[in-house]
Amino acid sequence: MNPKTQEQSPQSSGLFELTAATIIFAPIVFFIASYFLGESAGIFLSLLLPTSLNVMLYYYSSEKRSLKELLCKSEIETFVFFVASFSFFLWACLQWPDFIAIGERLRDYALLSAVMDSPIVAREPWMQGENLNYYLYWYRFGTYWASIFGVSVWNTYHLLAAFTFAIFASSLFRLMRCYLAVSLQAATIISVLILLGSNFAGVLSAFSGSSEWWGPSRVIKGTINEFPAWSFLLGDLHPHFLNLALTPLLLCIACALTNLTFNWALRLALVLLLFLVGGALHYNSNAWEVPMAGITFGLILLLAIFAFKQGFLEKIKSFPKQVISQINQAQVLLIFAALILSLISLSISCSNLKPADYPWRWVKEPIPASTFAELLQHWGIPFFSILLALLLRLRSLNSLVCALILTIGVTMQNGLVILLGLSAWVSLEAFIEINTSKPNKEILKHVLLYGLGISSLVLIILGELIFLDDPYGGENERMNTIFKIYSATWAPLHLFAFCLLYKELIAAQLSRLLIPAALLLIAILPAFFIHTIKLRKNSNPSMQGLASIEQQFPGSADAIRFLRGQPRRTLLESQGNAYSYTSHVATLGGQDSYLGWANHVGLLTGKHEEVGRREKVSEQIFKEANCEIKRELAQKEKIDLIAVGALEKQKYGDLVAQGFGCFPKLFVNTGYLVLAVK
Repeated sequence: MNPKTQEQSPQSSGLFELTAATIIFAPIVFFIASYFLGESAGIFLSLLLPTSLNVMLYYYSSEKRSLKELLCKSEIETFVFFVASFSFFLWACLQWPDFIAIGERLRDYALLSAVMDSPIVAREPWMQGENLNYYLYWYRFGTYWASIFGVSVWNTYHLLAAFTFAIFASSLFRLMRCYLAVSLQAATIISVLILLGSNFAGVLSAFSGSSEWWGPSRVIKGTINEFPAWSFLLGDLHPHFLNLALTPLLLCIACALTNLTFNWALRLALVLLLFLVGGALHYNSNAWEVPMAGITFGLILLLAIFAFKQGFLEKIKSFPKQVISQINQAQVLLIFAALILSLISLSISCSNLKPADYPWRWVKEPIPASTFAELLQHWGIPFFSILLALLLRLRSLNSLVCALILTIGVTMQNGLVILLGLSAWVSLEAFIEINTSKPNKEILKHVLLYGLGISSLVLIILGELIFLDDPYGGENERMNTIFKIYSATWAPLHLFAFCLLYKELIAAQLSRLLIPAALLLIAILPAFFIHTIKLRKNSNPSMQGLASIEQQFPGSADAIRFLRGQPRRTLLESQGNAYSYTSHVATLGGQDSYLGWANHVGLLTGKHEEVGRREKVSEQIFKEANCEIKRELAQKEKIDLIAVGALEKQKYGDLVAQGFGCFPKLFVNTGYLVLAVK
């Protein structure tokens, strides 16, 4: 390690990690307290407990630090980076605030609205009477803080999206700056490149001026290969997007725990318990990522065991005794209590989830694997960066063997062989670095960096070997598997690639190349984001997501605003295809839908027969000529409101409104009717 580089890595006081943990811990306390004592008690205890915990942790700390020591250089840097990121991404979110028929923005708005109405027992907003079978942690997180500050659903949607990306950016920055000895400039640039950068396909799309911005997320045939910038530009509030920050943030907290003054056994016990809580948090946030997080954390732990293998058996034997010797300290008991309380709360809060029982299958004919060209289009930039870094340190016969395997894979244009060769080479270099590094802090930096790199490559390889056989068929069988793996792997793989190249250029005394390399990457990687943000811009935020809908369906905005001021009830609209404006009045008006997008609701609830029945009932109500029969059927189905607007008139004709003469009119304008059933 270059001494100059070492000086550029400031020590952490742990304030960022403690603050972030408190922000995440408060909604977890809120849930368990509300579950047993009611929401009023939940709010009180969720504010009291984390605050008290922070005060007591400081009071019982073996080294009480002054305010100046707490607000050290690394904490100020991270805080400034978070504020700048949050401000920028909130501004960006408000460039496309409308809930148009693209992606699943309407669906995600409905989920957030439903959870904000009932955060403990969440109801399915698009199928009246059903509980919500979905990953709810981040929706409850947004609900909790919105209730504290009195924020509306519309504002919470955009604040949550901006916060997600800001904490994601800050966690990546923090990992590099405080725990990987990366300079301030390099950590900032790499964080920006990970967040705003695209794959090769996105770069080519941007520089060609293409308006088909969906293309770069579909370069792997039959799959979705999103990356963070693309997900952000789409604007959906999906669990895979909201959960981007969780793994890097947990790693920051784990690194902070290793810096505590406890003995090695107690620090290890706390890290293991944190990872267990992290698994429960991942399951509540996006269960697809539990295997990915498990592989990442597991490989980092295995590398740590390899790094400190000397006297390993003796250490294992003394582990319980070492833990018990310090567990009676107040500070230790408080941390254990917080982690265990979180684990209990998270175990209860995921009771709404019905795990899918889809089987795992091998990727073999007729299921297409990823081609060399496809992998290059999506992963070419980090692969090239890793390869260049490894070539700069080509130093052993084993390295030459790995390079040969990689060369054979490129010659054959076989993606799997290339991945295996690259993974073997990276693993070999990891073992060399760990064995030759001293002191312990230097070893831990290599463990963290190579753990991220190896686990990322292993996950990409797994996607080429197996897939989860979910309801998608044909060539789309791997769609969700690749989708989730690639979303979770983008940040750690790029972080590893850029940090490894940065360190090798310095080690090879080629630091003069850092500035031109950084300028080149900054010039090309964010091009897709900059180009697409102009394409996505659609309206004025003051319309609160209704400008495009009002333009397409005159009168809809006023009907929706009227419903936003009404109690939450069940509203019937005409049925239509997924990814359309179906259910836009109920969703944006803060009401429950009798039935939303049928395929989505059917997959989540598993009640396909009931979904089909409701589709027929909806059509029957709108087509029935006798108003009294309509009303009796609506009452039987527990429908409270009926909307008659542009979509209903398109499907059933302009005269459809005349068949509801016996229904009281709650709202009327030239385009829309909102009718009461009772």
